Amino acid sequence: MSREGHGLTERETEILDLEADGVDNDCIARRLDVSPGYVRNVLAKYRYSAATDLRINAAIVRASNELAARCAASGGRFR
Repeated sequence: MSREGHGLTERETEILDLEADGVDNDCIARRLDVSPGYVRNVLAKYRYSAATDLRINAAIVRASNELAARCAASGGRFR
């Protein structure tokens, strides 16, 4: 089952919740009866996704700031 809008399975959500609680990867694997490699893969997938989101947001903010600066430089008449 996926969390709506996040594309995470219930198991992936459990792994992320346990990591957020400070539980180490090996302990997460034992608690959920999965391999430590699976835990590492889930966490790597999430971190890659989160980093991608941050890069996209940074690019949007940068573009917005550039547009605002151009508008201000033209006296409010953006060209």
